[in-house]
Amino acid sequence: MNRNNSVAMTASELNAAIKNGDISGVWVFCGDEDYLKSHYKKELRAAVLDDAADTFNRFILTAETYSHQNLKDAIETLPMFSDRKIVEISGINFNQIKDADLDTLCEIFSLAAERTDTTVVLTATSDELTYVDIAKFVPQADRKSAAALKKLYDCAKVVAFPYETQARLVKWVLRHFRANGADASPELAAQLIKHAGRDMFRLAQEIKKLSFYALSSGRTEVTADDISLHVKEDFEFGPFDFSNALLDHDCERAFKLLYEMRHSKDANKLYPPEFISAQISRVFADLVAVKALSDDGCTQNEIAAALKMNSYRVRLCMNAARNRSPAQLSRALALCRSCDLAMKTTALDNGVILDRLVLSLM
Repeated sequence: MNRNNSVAMTASELNAAIKNGDISGVWVFCGDEDYLKSHYKKELRAAVLDDAADTFNRFILTAETYSHQNLKDAIETLPMFSDRKIVEISGINFNQIKDADLDTLCEIFSLAAERTDTTVVLTATSDELTYVDIAKFVPQADRKSAAALKKLYDCAKVVAFPYETQARLVKWVLRHFRANGADASPELAAQLIKHAGRDMFRLAQEIKKLSFYALSSGRTEVTADDISLHVKEDFEFGPFDFSNALLDHDCERAFKLLYEMRHSKDANKLYPPEFISAQISRVFADLVAVKALSDDGCTQNEIAAALKMNSYRVRLCMNAARNRSPAQLSRALALCRSCDLAMKTTALDNGVILDRLVLSLM
C-alpha cells in the first residue's frame, strides 16, 4: 500500500492495512496525537511478532543509538525463528537533519521497502516532523518538514495523526469504558474530556480508574460523581504516569514524561533525577512483591491487603508482571541499585545516569 503521493494515510487506512496483513515496508508516523502513534506502533509490533516478548526480531533505534549503519544492519539482519522482524525508530529530528543524511535515510528506507520480511516504523513528534499538506501553501516555519515529507512519500508510507475531533474522542472514550467492562453515556464522556482534558494518555488512565471504582462498587455505570470525586481537574504528569509508561515498555512516552518532570517551569512539577530514580525502584520492588504473591495464588484484594497497597495499583502491577519473568524483574532491581549507587559515588551527571537506567529498562 505504498501510494507514493503527496497526501498522508489516515489512521483508518493504517488499521485496515494491519487487518489485511499489509504490514511490511516502511511506516512513518507523524502529527500531533502521540497516543495514537504509540497505539498503532504496538498494533504493528503485535502483527509482526508472534510472541510479544520476542527480542530477537525487534530492533529499537533511538536518538542515542541511531546511525545509518545501525539502521542498515537491522534491516539486513534475517529474522530468527520467525518469518518477520520489526525495526522501531524514534528521535530523528527532520527539522534539523542535514540534506545528505535525509537522502541516505531515504535510500535505506527504499531498500527496506523491498523486503517482505521487514517492517520499519518511525515515529516522529510534531516538533521533529510537522505534518503539512505539501500540495498547498506551506508556511516558512514548516518548509523543512515539507521538504522531508516530499522525500519520505517516495520511500515510505506516511501516516498522519492529527488531534481527534470532539465527536471522535467521545466515541473513543465510550469504547474504552466498554473495553474495561463499564458503561457511560455520551454526555458523561464529554464531561470527562472537559474535566480531564483531551490528552488521550491521561484519558486512558482515568477511564481505567473510573471503571475500576465503578465495578468495585458493584455497578457498571460510571457517574458524574465518580468524575468529580476521583479525577483531578488540575492534572499534572508525574512519577505515577512515568511508572505506567515503564510498565508498558513505552519508550517514547517514558522519555517525554521524563523530560517534563526534569525541565518543568513549574517548581511543583519539577523532580530531580534522584527522586525519579527512587520512584522507578519502587515500581519494580512492587512488581516483585505482587508477582510473588500472585504466583502463590493470592487474589488482587488479598495482595492489596498484604502489601497495604492501593487495589488499583495492584491490578496494574499484576497485569505488568504477567509479561515479566522473575529473572527480568531481578535484573531490573539490580539496575536500579546500580543507578542509585552510581548517583551517590560517581562524578557522572545524575541526569545521564537516569537516562541510561530508563533505556536499560525498556
